[in-house]
Amino acid sequence: MNKYYFILLISLGFLWNSNKAATNVDSLISYAEIADEDSSKVQTYVKITGYYKSKDPKKAIDYGLLTLELIKSTPYLIESKLIVTNLIGLSYKNLYQFDLAKEYLRKGLDESVDLNLQSFIGQFSSNLGGVYYDEGDYDGAIKLYFQSLKADEILKDTSGIIVSYLTIGAVYGATDKLDKSIQYFKEALQLCEASKNEPYTQYCQNNLGQIYVAQERYFEALSCFNKSLAVAEKYENPSEIAWSLNNIGVCHYELRDLPRSLKATKKALDIRRELGDKRPYAISLSNYADIFFDLGDFQKANKYYNEALQIAKDINALDLEMEIYILLSEKNEIRNDYKAALKYHKLSSIIKDSLISKSSEDKIAELATQYDTEKQQQEIDLLNTEKELRNVEIDKNNLQQNILTIGLIIAMLLIAYVVYNLRQKKKTNYLLNNQNKIIEEKNKDITDSINYAERIQKATLPEEGLLQKHFESFIYFKPKDIVSGDFYWIKEIDQKIYFSVVDCTGHGVPGAFMSMIGYNSLNRIVEDFKISDTGKILDKLNELVVQAIGGKSKLDEMDIRDGMDLSICCIDKTNNVLTYSGANNSLYLLRDSNIELKAIKAIFEGQGNYFYEFKADKMAIGGDLNKRTYATHTLKLEKEDSIYLFTDGYADQFGGEKGKKFMYKKFKNLLLSIQDKSMNHQLSFLDKTLIDWKGDIDQLDDICVLGVKIS
Repeated sequence: MNKYYFILLISLGFLWNSNKAATNVDSLISYAEIADEDSSKVQTYVKITGYYKSKDPKKAIDYGLLTLELIKSTPYLIESKLIVTNLIGLSYKNLYQFDLAKEYLRKGLDESVDLNLQSFIGQFSSNLGGVYYDEGDYDGAIKLYFQSLKADEILKDTSGIIVSYLTIGAVYGATDKLDKSIQYFKEALQLCEASKNEPYTQYCQNNLGQIYVAQERYFEALSCFNKSLAVAEKYENPSEIAWSLNNIGVCHYELRDLPRSLKATKKALDIRRELGDKRPYAISLSNYADIFFDLGDFQKANKYYNEALQIAKDINALDLEMEIYILLSEKNEIRNDYKAALKYHKLSSIIKDSLISKSSEDKIAELATQYDTEKQQQEIDLLNTEKELRNVEIDKNNLQQNILTIGLIIAMLLIAYVVYNLRQKKKTNYLLNNQNKIIEEKNKDITDSINYAERIQKATLPEEGLLQKHFESFIYFKPKDIVSGDFYWIKEIDQKIYFSVVDCTGHGVPGAFMSMIGYNSLNRIVEDFKISDTGKILDKLNELVVQAIGGKSKLDEMDIRDGMDLSICCIDKTNNVLTYSGANNSLYLLRDSNIELKAIKAIFEGQGNYFYEFKADKMAIGGDLNKRTYATHTLKLEKEDSIYLFTDGYADQFGGEKGKKFMYKKFKNLLLSIQDKSMNHQLSFLDKTLIDWKGDIDQLDDICVLGVKIS
């Protein structure tokens, strides 16, 4: 029962190569479809490919090939290219399409060697070795495993070294070099314990137990398998749980404890059926059949043998098919059905011969190619020698006659070449100097124009004192470039104070043009059109922006779907009532936890405050041509209420140790943590936090945050 369990033992490619499974693959697919930059699409498709590698290898291959096509236009994403090439190779391996798996893994390995990327050399060598292992080519497998080990040792990658020890030990075990196999498995286990790498001990114990089974040391093997099972269950590793249970079933079978063997094997079988991993599932089916045979239930035994045999045929696993035929031959001989026993023996012999023939044919072809190449080279060398002997005499007679002529020609050509190059160099330098002067003048004109635009934009923006005259407040305004696509707007009309924070499409000069349209339009709406309701202000702003761009037909022609995202507030000082409307940008309200707001539920509570978020309407100004209107939210303000309006620049800034986005959750916690501070202190803290977060990373977008505290 135990012979082919060891041969098929190693199946650990996922251990060191697979990406973390996506928690929500649908959201990743949706994001990839709308991502603007190819680099963002590539990173997302890599995650999707990794997710499907084991769950749906065909789908993983489709996404992987799509990713490689995208990478052609972004050649600097070399690591992403290697990762997805690796995932495609492993997906073909999971489909048992070994030739295609080897093609992609070999391609990735060659490119990694060319670029001297040791981490990828280790991964590709190990995974390619796994394909050779599954094909039964142990010489090819162990060469690649040692190549992987060398790369791991160069990188001092402890986890990689452990896996290399395991794979090398598996090859020695499969070739009956059991002492060498035990040596490598024990070294792997010692390294796990020394590096406190508990998850990997499950593989060490399972592999070591396989050797003990092969040596008929069943109680020692059972101890190893139980240890492996405990770790696999702790870390919720279903594949390794199934292997451990399967092997525990083998031990109990060999110890003739058939009820325990049946129980453990049934559990392994159920898990493997759920995982859809066909080869291990076929192994457990064959074990299950062995147990029923020994229990005397020959009908069930034949059912499970035949099911295992069909799977082996489906995945073209000739070695597994051969082992099942051997088992069927032995079992029928025990039942005195010699005709069936002979039939299955012949079938196993045919497959064995084909396995040997394939290996021999490959070696013969290799030797024949080598022989033909050497023979052709010998013939070429002989012809060259004869030709050289004939030419030596001719060359000897002509050498002295030609040497003077050749020397004179060379000297004349050199002189002409030097003179030509000097003239060309002089001409080129003259042209380059003129072009550089023109470029410098144009750059200066452009920079002067942008700087002048900055002064215009700064002059247009309202004074912060206009808001501070009525409330304790701050405005954190940090353009990415000289001019900004973000802006803030403040207007006082009678006893009403209007203020808004606006994010226009783009940044720099295009964003600045849009900001001027937005700023002037807001002034016209409240001054000329006398509109005071914030929702209706946004309705009118949407209409004016569309007109400014060129109307509905121009929008359709330009395919514009974004214009401005903003939040706008109005505080009526006569009754202390705030009205708010938003186009994609929310409003945050922080209120003393002793005064609960009934109309809306707080997101969370902390620092003695409730944190409320008033959601905006999900449509941008100038980007939606439908006749939709913006909602107006009304709120009675309380003393010490804090109100925040903002664009997405702060939350979207990359930084930190891992170079990730700041994110809105962290932004909310930041605002909550500084509620007891003055507005001036909050402004300084926001700036310092952003500077510390982004470090050496460039600012991604314009940033604008406006805070108001009701005194």
